Amino acid sequence: MTRGFLWLFRFYAAAAMGALAGIFNEGPTPRPDLFNLFWVILYLASLPYILADFVRGISKRGWLVCGLAAYIALAPMWSELPLQSLKFATAIALNILFAVSIAQRMSLAEFERQTALVILALLAISLVMVGLGVESSLYRDSLRRTTIFGGEMVQGIFSHKNFLGVYAALGLVLSLAALRGPVRWGAVALCAWGVFASGAATGLAAMSVGLSALGLISLGKTQRRRLVLYGPIVAALVIAAVAASAYQSEILAALGRDDNLTGRTDLWAWAIWFFEQRPLIGWGYGGIFAESGPGPSDIFFEGGYVAPHFHSGYLQVLAETGIVGFLATLAICLGALVNQARRGQAGLLAGLVLLLAVMPAINLLLRFNDLATILIVVAFVAEGRDHKAEARNA
Repeated sequence: MTRGFLWLFRFYAAAAMGALAGIFNEGPTPRPDLFNLFWVILYLASLPYILADFVRGISKRGWLVCGLAAYIALAPMWSELPLQSLKFATAIALNILFAVSIAQRMSLAEFERQTALVILALLAISLVMVGLGVESSLYRDSLRRTTIFGGEMVQGIFSHKNFLGVYAALGLVLSLAALRGPVRWGAVALCAWGVFASGAATGLAAMSVGLSALGLISLGKTQRRRLVLYGPIVAALVIAAVAASAYQSEILAALGRDDNLTGRTDLWAWAIWFFEQRPLIGWGYGGIFAESGPGPSDIFFEGGYVAPHFHSGYLQVLAETGIVGFLATLAICLGALVNQARRGQAGLLAGLVLLLAVMPAINLLLRFNDLATILIVVAFVAEGRDHKAEARNA
């Protein structure tokens, strides 16, 4: 891996976690033109690496995710918002292709470490912004909610408090797995600040799931011990799901949420409705929620609120790409989990569990220009034995 590729990855990962959106699309004078320009620069910078890897030859797993990217790229053919679908489909396709290049060029141990470092850099910048009182670093909640400690919610350099919370939780898990010494515990403290300062219930859930997964994975460092643990893990998940259903109102109240999950359940019902209208191939990637002007989603815009998405990664993919795209995406997600379980890369595996666990309540799955998609694809495509992981788990 060259130094140039490493720095490209760092900038790309930062942008994919919302840093560009936080800089150019937030605050009193948004500059979406600069936001788009910087993304075009990142796309152009990644193309030579993508093309070189295709010429050199990519793995079978790489071709499988390229097949999903090709399917998504066809969305403008049946979308009611063809130009918007073309824009978003091109973005997600390029992200997927770059993720394949990352898997070809970086070891998983290095990917895990570099991702943790980028998250920590963004959190440090966010902490400074909040300390200086930068207006765009604060999350303006229309419901006037606060964090569990009673403070004002923040989003830092991220584009939303939910992204700050979830990626801080991911950074916490990756830092525990990839870093050592005093730096590790400083990183843990910074990530914990991000989760709690965001005030995002999704971030708290992500942190709980991620730490639990990392602890269980660490207990089963050998394949035999992992297999022995599968039964208790599944049983624990079932018990947790039953308990969450039985005490749903009490749990949500403790997190400052209602049974409607701040309107999410209404959006989820509409997602199912849209899926039922076009179940096979969906409405096309990016073909439901219009950025401007009329669109299919206008059917449920009420009270002046314009929802940007269904607030659920799984339902968003289901409605936009239909059964075909949803099953392909689900197969890649499950394949990524199995691939990492076999390789023993604890941090990345726990991070995958964390992200997939919060997808029902946050729109991160196959979201254009987002790190979650890159992480899933890298975890799925990576092949061969990671000797660094083996040495650490020996």
